[in-house]
Amino acid sequence: RSETIDLHRLMKEGDISENKVLQAGDVLVINEARSISVVGEVNSPATFRSGESVRVLQVLANAQGFTQKADLAEARVYSPDGTMRPVDIEALWEKGDQSQNIELFPGDILVIPEKKPETVLLAGAIEQPRLLDIAGIEERDILRIVTLSGPTKMADLRRVTIYRQENPITV
Repeated sequence: RSETIDLHRLMKEGDISENKVLQAGDVLVINEARSISVVGEVNSPATFRSGESVRVLQVLANAQGFTQKADLAEARVYSPDGTMRPVDIEALWEKGDQSQNIELFPGDILVIPEKKPETVLLAGAIEQPRLLDIAGIEERDILRIVTLSGPTKMADLRRVTIYRQENPITV
């Protein structure tokens, strides 16, 4: 459910009934008339004037592409009417899915969020207990991760358990 706030009334007239408390994960959008914006994990966030629609790839070109931290599958387009449209830029970019090269209209804002960390907790008889972000690690197998963390001399390598949600896996 979308809620529209009259920021002018809040700021200029002091109508605090429009005031809302922001929460983690909120996206605050202040549209710019006759412009299309791209923000978030792009190399050069941009707002450009356009009297007509443009496609996602053109907007990304204006923003000089996206960063390595971009969560391309979770991109969103916020429109002045309060609607939100998901766009899977990962499918467009990596698989050529042209259905994701949607039109953006004046007033739209394309938001490319940051990837959520992919963390693994390493604990027990290891030299470097820690929370490890494995997002950038291609080789995620147990042998490599344990070798990186250095098992101690007291480590019982015959009894290792992976706790994955409700299903422990004994290795």
